[in-house]
Amino acid sequence: FIVAILSAALSSLPDVLSKPLVDPTVAGVAPVEPLVVVFIMYLATGIFFTPLTKLQKSHTKIKKSSYAVLVVYGVALACSTIAFSFGLKETSATNASILSNSEIVFTVLIGMIIFKEYLARKEVLPFALIAAGAIFLPIGSDIYEHRFAFSEFVFGDIMIVVSGFIYCLSTFIAKHASDVKTTRVVQIMSLSGALFCFILMMAFQTPI
Repeated sequence: FIVAILSAALSSLPDVLSKPLVDPTVAGVAPVEPLVVVFIMYLATGIFFTPLTKLQKSHTKIKKSSYAVLVVYGVALACSTIAFSFGLKETSATNASILSNSEIVFTVLIGMIIFKEYLARKEVLPFALIAAGAIFLPIGSDIYEHRFAFSEFVFGDIMIVVSGFIYCLSTFIAKHASDVKTTRVVQIMSLSGALFCFILMMAFQTPI
């Protein structure tokens, strides 16, 4: 329980810490391109976990297919984080935190469509409430406040939802590499995500 609570507390930090970095309207902070922020995040994580992989020794050799899955997993997560950062640039940190829970809704929907996992009758109402609270109410409220105009704030909300959808897909991808040690998963995922971000930065000539 302590580890789960600590995980929830730490997972909320990117919403708050990244907001002043990517939002040009915040006074006293020089704005940074969202793509650069994501690149530094993944690179720092990859570097941090590289020595930890040596401590968590594994006697089984990692298959090439598992490496490929982890690279795809890292690219998918990077895309999710990039979408989240661009969304965070336009919307509030509070909205981003609420809308990021949309991944729960997408996970259930994908499970129903692809894996034929259906909800029990008593689970339908809770799922509907989660979907309404995590997606429809925040976006609907912003659309109403902006007089049904597609503002940058609403665009930011939609990007957060897109981020949740991609993150949901990446969790299904990661299941195919379940035989790999956790630290190795994070290392390969982070470094491949950082490399993907670097390629995008070079392609779009993003200033560092």
